Amino acid sequence: MIKAIFFDLDGTLLPMDLNEFISLYLGLLAKYVEPYGYDKKKIVDVLVKGTELMTANDGKKTNYDVFWEYFYSIFGEDKKKDLPVFESFYATEFKKTILSTRPNKYAAEIIDFCKKHFEKTILATNPFFPKVAVETRLSFINLNYDDFDFVTSYENSSCCKPNLMYFRWLLDKFNLKPEEVIMFGNDTNDDASISQLGIKCYIIDNTMINSTKNNYEYEIIKMEDVIPVLKSYL
Repeated sequence: MIKAIFFDLDGTLLPMDLNEFISLYLGLLAKYVEPYGYDKKKIVDVLVKGTELMTANDGKKTNYDVFWEYFYSIFGEDKKKDLPVFESFYATEFKKTILSTRPNKYAAEIIDFCKKHFEKTILATNPFFPKVAVETRLSFINLNYDDFDFVTSYENSSCCKPNLMYFRWLLDKFNLKPEEVIMFGNDTNDDASISQLGIKCYIIDNTMINSTKNNYEYEIIKMEDVIPVLKSYL
């Protein structure tokens, strides 16, 4: 019996060209914080390195702490005063990243279906971003935090995909067994790694990132096939 549905966000519920999104995002942020004394190239380098450190996080600290400790080690502890500036960016200027995304006419219907038929609907987005940034991206497809039972962000997470610790943490948090979960993603590495735990994974081919040489198990489907697949588990 399936109890929980895990969804990736970027490239799955929210169609996008990931490289285009990252380029636009970094450019917008660098420009936004430049008036506060941040060199554009240096801030981009720090953001990229900070993301790498979060990816390698071993669970001892939140991703938030891992990122900001590194950030302050580069720019200085006095830059803690600028934290509201970054939070403001994700609630305002970050909205322009919608230009690198596409609408998903199925997203709201899919999540509504899950809420009606399964115990838990979880947004298992890679937790590199603050909650406010996840909220902003969800708004691009007419969804919000309240549409999910849980949403991962850098504040509440201490590891990232494809680290199996991330998926085990979600299983433990909701007392779930692998056979009680389905994962929908678009990355044959980050998302499909969940199959190593015995969890069925579906990869959305509309924006699939086929970046792995691992033999992870997954089934490729189209976005319009998600609800029919879900119905097959009822």
